[in-house]
Amino acid sequence: MLRTLITGAMILTLVPATATAGGGKHKKISASEQFSAFDADKSGQLDQAEFSKLFVAKAKTERPAGAATASQDDLTSQVNGAFAQADVDKNQSVSQAELTTFLAG
Repeated sequence: MLRTLITGAMILTLVPATATAGGGKHKKISASEQFSAFDADKSGQLDQAEFSKLFVAKAKTERPAGAATASQDDLTSQVNGAFAQADVDKNQSVSQAELTTFLAG
């Protein structure tokens, strides 16, 4: 059940976001663009800190109005569990392919 909850949260985090571009028009941002935006060192991998920032930033923006906010401990636990599951090769980083596979599973 925890994997389902974490996967559901991650799916929400990677739903293409919209950004307002002049005149109130919205531009979709692809998952690969989001991945690239959070790959701060441009290594092609998300380390745990980068993965956490992606998870938390998108969770905040995608949380339904009025939804309860997770405690810091719960959020940390969810992020750590999701990272451990996504890091299939256990190299302490998550590639875009690993993230895609994790979300599909």
